[in-house]
Amino acid sequence: MLALSKAPTDGSFMSMVISSYLEAPYFGAPGATYDPRSFVYVGAPSTGKQRNVLVVHQRAGIKTLDDLKKRKVTLGSQGVGNRSYLYARLIAEILELKVRWVLGYDTLQLYVAIEQGEVQGRVNDAASMMTNRPEWFSKREIIALLAMTLPEELPPVKHPIFEGIPSIMQFAKTDTQRNIIRKINSTDRLGAAMAFPPGTQEPIRKIMEDALLRVAKDPVFRKDWEDVVLEGSAFEQMFTGKEVFEDVKLYTDWRPEIMSMYKRLAHEAPK
Repeated sequence: MLALSKAPTDGSFMSMVISSYLEAPYFGAPGATYDPRSFVYVGAPSTGKQRNVLVVHQRAGIKTLDDLKKRKVTLGSQGVGNRSYLYARLIAEILELKVRWVLGYDTLQLYVAIEQGEVQGRVNDAASMMTNRPEWFSKREIIALLAMTLPEELPPVKHPIFEGIPSIMQFAKTDTQRNIIRKINSTDRLGAAMAFPPGTQEPIRKIMEDALLRVAKDPVFRKDWEDVVLEGSAFEQMFTGKEVFEDVKLYTDWRPEIMSMYKRLAHEAPK
């Protein structure tokens, strides 16, 4: 991103700006001396990956959130710093769950760990689970308990398992918790945001934004995106530069209390 901040402003240089690049200057990453709000944002395709859900295996005997709150649950995840780890830690904190954490799996190992009973549940993308473990759904082997989304953006994946599950936002108790939930959900637009260097003139930005919006309507593009990126799910939309910039402003709001909680949940091992 340092290269983007110093690139020519004649429209010849454009880069993708993902959420980790937006965090870097605020978390002291080496060389991250740029200001993410100074980039000239063009737009972004919806990544369609905001369907993360807390699920448990049937054998755990946990059927509702009330059951979950009354018992100690064993949750698996990748290592500290992984997004799914942050989601699971945030859910556990907001719901005040008693959790035994088992970390260090890769994605496929974690599926096997749940099937073998090493762990009882995990947070994962709903669409990916349906693709990778269809038998979990056809045989009703898992129970979905909570969505890591805003109430208006509950998992669009059509399966009875996801019907009626609540949003984590409904249980948030503080403004800091709500801010982090909104940050997490803004990555739907920020997962593939495109931007020009600071100082690029509006006519140049507008030409590229109009081109992206036209491409988003092309049936061939939509089909390729669905097959390659969304694993069969429908392409949702192309966001405008203004919409992306609004999310950038939210994502770069790192007041001390927000940063402190985020660092603890995302980058520290559970105690």
